[in-house]
Amino acid sequence: MEKTDFETATRGMKSLEATWPEIKASLEKGDRVESQTEAGRSAVKWARSTVILVADTFKSEREAMVQRLDGIDAEITRLAATGADLEAAAALRRSWESDVEPYAGWQQEKAAGFDSLLKAQTEANEALGLPKTAQLGGEARRMLKHMESAGEAPAVKALRAEISAVEQETRSRLVKAAEAILSEAGKTELSQSGRDRLERFSADNLRLALDGTAEVAALQQKAAALVAAFDGSAGASAAGMSKALTALTEQAGAHWPSLASKIATETLDASAPKQGSMIRMNGVANRMG
Repeated sequence: MEKTDFETATRGMKSLEATWPEIKASLEKGDRVESQTEAGRSAVKWARSTVILVADTFKSEREAMVQRLDGIDAEITRLAATGADLEAAAALRRSWESDVEPYAGWQQEKAAGFDSLLKAQTEANEALGLPKTAQLGGEARRMLKHMESAGEAPAVKALRAEISAVEQETRSRLVKAAEAILSEAGKTELSQSGRDRLERFSADNLRLALDGTAEVAALQQKAAALVAAFDGSAGASAAGMSKALTALTEQAGAHWPSLASKIATETLDASAPKQGSMIRMNGVANRMG
């Protein structure tokens, strides 16, 4: 009986050793972690149930079997944790790759200039000429936010670093494009329509293209300064014109009595006016402004 129990335990260990490499490989890859962890623990549990029946006659062999079972059990626990991290990272990577697929070719996009924004209201111009870049940057920021609770497993950290690099590059390209547009606008003699486009560029285009970034506020302040400068210049011009018109009107009023006294008043024969005569008209609306 003692020998039979030992042989049963030996077969149980051999069965475990036969299945363990496949289970271990799956856990190391993060493949079917939950089911493979359960399979591994079930195999260890069954083998242990045969080993505990081995009599002291085979004590040294039994102790070696128990030590091996404990080792496999501990490795399952360790690999299940890292495998779960790998599985989670793999799911996150699949999600990220699916999200960014529509934006292929973003690095070949050309930024728009301020003149282009004035000429056409297109989807590309609304995104500074970089629509794919802007959308990809937004996706990267959303994914990084989603991954805040994903832990610090090596595979997760690697994916986070990869996405962060994309976010930084897209943001850099958009900021550079925005600064170039504002620089061009600052060198342009703005019209009212140009001023209004610049205001919308700040309120809508910058906000949407760089939503969630630290740079957007400073860029909007630059745009607001250009708009304010135009408004101040336009206000000063209007005030100056009004003042000049008032002064000229006052001057004309002051000189009119002297001028009028030099013009003789006589009845005009409209059928035979004297050529070269100066005519003073009273009681007639001024059609000349």
